[in-house]
Amino acid sequence: MHKDHLDQRLLLLSPTWPSIFNPFKSAQLTEEELKPLVNFSLAEVQCTMPRDRAVVLDAIRREWGSEAAFASFVRTQLPKLLAFSKRRYSQQIASVATRAFQMALGG
Repeated sequence: MHKDHLDQRLLLLSPTWPSIFNPFKSAQLTEEELKPLVNFSLAEVQCTMPRDRAVVLDAIRREWGSEAAFASFVRTQLPKLLAFSKRRYSQQIASVATRAFQMALGG
């Protein structure tokens, strides 16, 4: 269930994306955005407390069946979801402008 229709249930955002008002923003993912996902490895993930790592890995095993299944999702499906989210984000200028116009008119 966790993998079904994620594009309809989850919108990813990045604080590095330019403002929706920026006319030069790109809806395409950059190499810097893709690299951590396509090269993802649970072995390289760091936690401050060893117990935190154990809790997270236990949850991953329970929800995904294995660490490998989760890592595969992050490397193959999450980049697609992030790209979809960035495209949706870049299209928000029209929605925001419409809402701002309506608010300015008291609607």
